[in-house]
Amino acid sequence: MKDFLKILLVVVASLVAGAYLHKCQSPPGDIPGREDCVMDTVKVYDTISYIEPAPVSTTPIGFINVTIPAPAIPSANLDSLPDIRADTAELASADVDATAPDSLTLQLPITQNVYEGEDYKAYVSGMYPSLDSLFVYPRREIVTIKKPPKRWHIGPTVGFGYTPHGFEPFIGVSLTFSIIEL
Repeated sequence: MKDFLKILLVVVASLVAGAYLHKCQSPPGDIPGREDCVMDTVKVYDTISYIEPAPVSTTPIGFINVTIPAPAIPSANLDSLPDIRADTAELASADVDATAPDSLTLQLPITQNVYEGEDYKAYVSGMYPSLDSLFVYPRREIVTIKKPPKRWHIGPTVGFGYTPHGFEPFIGVSLTFSIIEL
């Protein structure tokens, strides 16, 4: 009987070692249902809106000359024309030159406004530039890695075990293999 138990123990140990070595030699993709890990990637685009942001800095770039047609003002009856006064506080740097009797050349300032936030930087150039709104679409990737549970466990065990004296209560450390994953 003792020889039978020794032979049975050697056969079981050989089967376990062979199964473990076979698993190590073949790639995990070859064994159905046994992948090392499962990765799931989700791409998310958030929308961040900035409505009427204030410029951080304003820099004059230069001037642009614009020729516009001059209105034809009759020389007679100048006293009967209405007195028109224009608000030129915003156009303090605009110069008007009369190049021809039928046109005027305006020298208009070109400025560059810089709008800057935590996740954006915008440059807007032109005559009196302003940025109405800015929409930023940052991309984030959420990667979830799920590893399969381990099948072999070593830990404390309480139960019944087969000994040379028959079935007896057992308390100790044992090596277990999980057959069913819950």
